[in-house]
Amino acid sequence: MVGGDPPPLSHPQIRLTLKGLKRCMSHQIHRALPMDPDILIQIHSILVFDNSFQSAFWAYCILAFLTMSRKSNLVPNSNAAFDPHKHITWSDISISSQAVVVTQKWSKTNQFGERQVQIPLMSNPGSPLCPVKAILHLTSFIPPSPNKSIFRYLVGSKTRILTYNLVQSTLRATMQALGRDPSKYSSHSFRSGGATYAHLIGISEKDIQVMGDWASDAYK
Repeated sequence: MVGGDPPPLSHPQIRLTLKGLKRCMSHQIHRALPMDPDILIQIHSILVFDNSFQSAFWAYCILAFLTMSRKSNLVPNSNAAFDPHKHITWSDISISSQAVVVTQKWSKTNQFGERQVQIPLMSNPGSPLCPVKAILHLTSFIPPSPNKSIFRYLVGSKTRILTYNLVQSTLRATMQALGRDPSKYSSHSFRSGGATYAHLIGISEKDIQVMGDWASDAYK
């Protein structure tokens, strides 16, 4: 910073300083438990689907799990922080009675939009985990609108966007209601759980990496 050459990282004083910092700031990495279909079915069983907020939360759960999305692809930190160029909108959804095709145009590994990832999710009418049903149900509360978040809900006559903090707090309250330790689950549970389940049912590692938009082998 003052124009001099820094000492190499191998210098004894640097090594001892880093070792001391590591000891003072030691912490254990917290990894959230993965989500799975059985837990999702339990979540579905206690939600109220004539409520727009809980319906939006459920749609988030399904899409986050099946697309292995990062939370930053789906919801903003606040209503004011919503960005249609980053977060999923109705323009990014193609839906029919047979399938939902989700287009992801931005992520932390694709910040300049050089590519788009399209993820087809097939309908499963006999299952509570059907993505088509979850998405279409949202339209019974608020009509789809291009460049608007699909995860919207009503507060009186006003529209609000599902935010990251709301996802976290609702997920933990739901886990507690199911008799599970809420501290062991987070929004990342859907991403890791989706990848884990995809592997268990035989989807190739390459396809999992593409669907989850991993730029490295971190998904393993």
